[in-house]
This record gives sequence, structure tokens and C-alpha cells, in this order.
Amino acid sequence: MDWADVPAEDLSMTVYPMDSSAKAVVLADCGRIRMIAGIGDNRTQYFLERHRRVKLLKRQAFDEYGRMKLFFVHRDDRERIEEFQAQTILPNGKVYRVAAKDIFKTKENEWLSSMSFAFPNLEEGAIVEFKYQLASADVIEPRPWYFQEEIPVRFSSLVIKNSSRISYVSLFNGGEHYPEKEEQGTVTIYRNGETSLHYGPELIMMKNAPALTKEEFITTLEDYRAKIRLQGEYYFTRGGHKENLFTSWEKSAQSLLNHPQFGQQFLKKRHFKKLSDEVNPLLSPEMGPEEIMETIYEFVQQNVAFDGKKSFWVQENLNKAFVQKKGNAGEVNLMCLALLKANELEAFPILTSTRDHGKMYRHYPLIDQFNYLIVGVKIGEKVILLDATDPMQTINMPSPMALNKYGWVVDKEHLSWIDIKVPLCRDIYGSELKIDQDGNIEGKMRAMFNSYTALVERKLHRDDATGEYWKRRMEDFATDVELESVEAKDVGGKSGKFMNDILFSVPNGAMAAGDYLYVSPIYYSNFLENPFQLKQREYPVDFPYPFEERYVVSVLVPDGYQVEELPESSESNLPNNAGKFEYKTSHLDNKVQVMLTLTLNETTFAPESYEGLKSLFEQMISRRSEQIVLKKISDK
Repeated sequence: MDWADVPAEDLSMTVYPMDSSAKAVVLADCGRIRMIAGIGDNRTQYFLERHRRVKLLKRQAFDEYGRMKLFFVHRDDRERIEEFQAQTILPNGKVYRVAAKDIFKTKENEWLSSMSFAFPNLEEGAIVEFKYQLASADVIEPRPWYFQEEIPVRFSSLVIKNSSRISYVSLFNGGEHYPEKEEQGTVTIYRNGETSLHYGPELIMMKNAPALTKEEFITTLEDYRAKIRLQGEYYFTRGGHKENLFTSWEKSAQSLLNHPQFGQQFLKKRHFKKLSDEVNPLLSPEMGPEEIMETIYEFVQQNVAFDGKKSFWVQENLNKAFVQKKGNAGEVNLMCLALLKANELEAFPILTSTRDHGKMYRHYPLIDQFNYLIVGVKIGEKVILLDATDPMQTINMPSPMALNKYGWVVDKEHLSWIDIKVPLCRDIYGSELKIDQDGNIEGKMRAMFNSYTALVERKLHRDDATGEYWKRRMEDFATDVELESVEAKDVGGKSGKFMNDILFSVPNGAMAAGDYLYVSPIYYSNFLENPFQLKQREYPVDFPYPFEERYVVSVLVPDGYQVEELPESSESNLPNNAGKFEYKTSHLDNKVQVMLTLTLNETTFAPESYEGLKSLFEQMISRRSEQIVLKKISDK
């Protein structure tokens, strides 16, 4: 791509052919990074040359892509931006350059400065481009390069040239979920339709990258954005001696255990003495390990509030956090850990990354990839997971935001990765419906929840003990629902279960037409509509936990009527027992039973499995509205 040399077809483009809804498209974003060894007193640096060109198709893009702000680290002269140019090119070819007087440098804080500017004379169809060179001394971890954005990217590339004494590993993200993969020598090519990604040792390039758009049931878009991060692995001194930049997992664990804001907080009793003095009277020698664990867990839950901050570090010390009665995730859970270890239970910290923080690299000991901590307790042959950040969570129930597949155990005896798995979350709705000869319905429903949905329902009950929210829920299925009563059971929450008994009525709930009554027997579902509406899925579907919804409905046929027609039973299964939909109807004497079950045993579904998953939900949505047909018995 040559500066200001824009093809005529790009100037005249009014709609991006691969995405007609796009407000803008990155025509090209080309980078070249050079690692240069320091000579004499000069330090090792890298230079990133970047040339970026964007087509503004709609006015809505002007604010976001017509203005730019580039950051650099000014402290110790670590970074500088050089050879900067920027300009606007109109569809008629006229060029307006950004003048030096319109470039503003701002000191953001003691570390960062910024250079900001606006492209002049914007209009729909204009092309904006800029180029610069970044010189940086942050050679151990250069800036990552992103191949995908919130708008389509027609072409993006990064060339890597390393003439320094540092050896790097490439942490590459983006092609794992593409259906096609091809090896050509040292180059791996990923393809997904018109999109291709070429990953080689010195050149990574992506063509026709679609816009990153949030889809239902994902972790974070950063997990699916094509990007590369370079991380220094080792270097050679000027004398030729090899020095590692990466430590091992073992050394990283030891460093954390020795750290005053981590390991020393739960290994040195002086840091949690006030906490220990408070909980010790609640413990006795007669208690078994599980009772001790449960007592400590409940004590921390009820006495220390989670302040909402995700971290595994202790800001000052556990004593102070306890006195203040609040703390971040690390402080709250390390209190549990400290007390458990002080009472000779086999407990250890588990570091993980929350779902919105991104996936973890298990091959390289990068501590900054973690932002959350839970506790593992080994009793007998089982490992129990504790997370005291929510006073309503039970044991073996980490916060939903921490359900990101696995975590790293920081312990000399148990140093390893551990799967963070939770049991199937099951909702069961059992209903009995009585229909009179005019079609009025009286119903009672028992809604039984466990695990994470029990937690949600318990919080709803806490905020509204009348259960009036059930009326709003059921009105999505029948507008004239009248709520008679809602009774809650298992409110305390120690069992991990919760139950509602609901009495309701629906005037004219069974539609009358001549001699017939038409009954739709299901009055609630967690899914009002199919959450999967896209024709195709770009990213994997990622549920936080496996779940099942089951509806068992008994319909009492009114006197003077008989069953004329029942929906047919059916069953659908996903491969490898990943999911199942089942619909069954039966009729015995004057009672009709309908059972509908949707089960997802797996939590992650690749894009190629999307159609089957979507179909499973579509069957549930359509079949739950099918009607039982009752006919008046003739007097003859």
C-alpha cells in the first residue's frame, strides 16, 4: 500500500460488498515490527511502522473513525511517535492533510502521553489514512497487533523482523474456531468462507475479516478476535550467555507464595490474627473436616462483603480487610484459605480468569492473564471449590463469572491446572391444570431450581417475597394470568436448592371454538424466544454451565369432553450426547400428560455445531406452544 495511492474502485465505493450494513471498513492496516539490538550504550528497541486506511461509508462513523488518539509511554523516554502523517482523501480524489498545528500532544498521567487529531473535511465515502513509526524500549512484551475490529477489515498484516538478541514466543489467537486449516510448510492457513488467516514465522495476514459483533452466550469478544502478542522468552548477553525471561510455573508459584501481598497473607498468621480470633470460638475438636470447612466458609460469607473488584492480590493485609468488613475477590477468598490452612485442612489457592477477562494460556507462566481467585479444599479423594464472594452461594459453586473452564493451583504439593466444572443445573416445572367446560383454567405449578438458577431465584425472592414477578413472567405466555399465591421453600439456601409453589388461574385459558377446546399447557420458560437467531455463527457458543429445563404438565379433561387430538411425541439428539430435546404426550382416563425436556450436557459448541444447537432450541420454542384438542362428547 503506497501513501495516497488509492485505487479508483475504493474511492467510488459506496457500500462494502461483503457487509452492506457496515458504516466503515478498514481497507488495509499494515504493520512492520523490527527488533534492533542495542549497540554500545544504546538500549535494545523495537520499531513499529504502521500504515492504516479506512473508508467512511456512513456519517455514523465520523466520530469514531474520523478522530484518532495515539498513546505512548513518555516516562524515561521509553516510547516516541515519529514520521507521522495523516490525510483525508475524498471520493473525487481531493486530498486534505492534517496540519502540524492540528496535532495535539497531551500528558495523560505520569507514564502516558497521547497524540490526538481529527481528519479534516469529512464526507460520506471519504477515505482517511495515517502512518507513523513507534520507537519503543518495551522489548520484552511489544504491543499486540489486532487483525479484527468492530468494523470489517479487508486486509491486515504484520511483518516481524528480529535482529535483536531476544527470542520471542508468539501468542496467537483467532484461528482456533475456523472450520478449515491447512499447513503449507511453516505457514498455517485458516479459512472460514471468504475469510482467511495466514500465520507464519515472519508474516501474519488476514483477509476479509468480518466485523466483531457480540453474540449470545460467549465469554468475551477478545477470546475470538484475531490478534498476536509477542512475549520475550530468553535472550543472549553480549558475552553469548543465555538468560531466560520466562520463569517456570514452579518458580512463578514460589514467587507468588513468597509475595507479601499474596502467599504471605495466608501463610503468616499475623496477617489474619483478628480474623482467626473471631472464628476460633465457632470451631471445636469434635468437628470433622467438612464441618470445619462449612463453618469457615459461612463465617467469611456472612461477615465480609465482596466490593466487586476482581483481583487475587491483597491490597494491604487480611486483618484490615476483615475490620473493614469488605474486600476484593482475592481478599475475601484468601480469608477462607488462611483459616482453612490454620485449621490443618488441605486447602490451596486457584487462580483463574473471569469470563469477561479472556481465556488463559496454559503453556506459558503469564501471571497477568489471571484476575480472580477461588479456593480448593481436598477432603479424602474429592476437591471442593469455594468462592465466598456471594453470601448466597453454596460450596462447589464458584461465581458464574469465574466459570472459565479451568484454573491454576498455586501450591507446592498440588501445582497443576484443574478443571473448574460444576454439576448440571436443572430446572423442573411440574404443573397441574384443571379446565372447566367454559375453558377457564385453574393451575398450580411447582418450580424447582438447583445450583445457579436457585441462586438467581433466591435473590428474586429476597427482593420481592410476594413473588409478584411470577405474574410478569407468566403474562408472556398468557396475558390474562391471575396470580393467586406464591410460596417459597428452601429459602435458607444451604442445600443449593430453591422451590416455588404457585397457584394461578387463566380465564378463558383454553380457547373455545364450537364443540372444541384448544389448550396450550405450558405457562413459563426461561427462553421466551430462541436465543440463536443468526443464520450462521462466527464464534463458538459458550454456556457458563450445563443445564436442563424440564416441564411436566398434567391436564385434567373436564367432564363432558374427550381428547380429540394430542401433539405427537418426538426426540432429537446432538452428537456425542452434547444435547437433547424430548417431547412426550400420553393420555390415561381423564388426564393428559405432557413432558418437554431440553438438556445441554456440554458447555461449548463449535460454530459447525451451531445449526444443530439452534434447531434444538427452535423445537423447544415451537413444540411448547402446540395445543391439546378436546371435543365435547355428543349426547346422542
